[in-house]
Amino acid sequence: MKKLALLLTVALVFSLAACTKEVEIPEEVTMENIDQFLERDNVQLVDLRNYSDKMSAGYIDGFEIISFFEYLDGNAVARNDGWNWQADNLLDQDLLENFFDKEADAIFMMCAGGTRAGFVKAALEEIGYTNAFNIGGFGDYKGENKVMGDGVYGKLPAEVTMANVDQVLEADGVQLVDLRDWDDKMKSGYIAGFEFIPFFDYLEVQNVLVRNDGWNWQDANVLDSDILMNFFDQNAKAIYLMCGSGTRAGFVKSALESLGYTNVHNVGGIADYAGENKVLGDSVYVWPAA
Repeated sequence: MKKLALLLTVALVFSLAACTKEVEIPEEVTMENIDQFLERDNVQLVDLRNYSDKMSAGYIDGFEIISFFEYLDGNAVARNDGWNWQADNLLDQDLLENFFDKEADAIFMMCAGGTRAGFVKAALEEIGYTNAFNIGGFGDYKGENKVMGDGVYGKLPAEVTMANVDQVLEADGVQLVDLRDWDDKMKSGYIAGFEFIPFFDYLEVQNVLVRNDGWNWQDANVLDSDILMNFFDQNAKAIYLMCGSGTRAGFVKSALESLGYTNVHNVGGIADYAGENKVLGDSVYVWPAA
């Protein structure tokens, strides 16, 4: 009987030891293996996207929203040099420490593409955190814990520029148009989500829309309204146009408005874009000769 009691005691000790043993955090945590940590104690799961993104695009169950654009940016941190971190970007250390748990085993942060998460990770490390991880973007998540959005929630911003265009890249029912040339896309890069309808390489050279007086608008500039209306969706919630600096976008906006469009917006030039969805070009691309 004593032997049995001893065996039970030993078994209980090993059982308790197994229950209290901490699971080590892998060397790399990404959207591919984050599901392993969704129910783990003492980890903080943070989604840095906007609240409207949660409702329209969906979210991963277990993550809390601490919106970068709608709260942290301008209150806790600033972007003084795009997404490049520097010490003077820190505005309010206490606010960051209030939201992000320094005592957690790990803080796993995500956003749309990973840029906001990387920026906030740098901010936290600036103030002594050693437990912050950038696990990437929501679009890369293929796990079982995604809660679907309704695809339409959230009003579009009253004004969209290159400073906030990232907020509408995944919006339902909008058209995003880059009016630069094809080789600009390959050399200078592009914003993921924009389709190309080149002004110089197509609209003008094909006599769809021409310039009779420089960039000054006149109705005679429209030569083929059917093609314009085929390319630009009059029923979209909004058409967001961009180019190199905003000039072509303004010209095409005038053309569409002359045809009765009321949903067209000139968001400016790619040179002013400092968001997280730029795909870099190779800077030396040469358009093939005909």
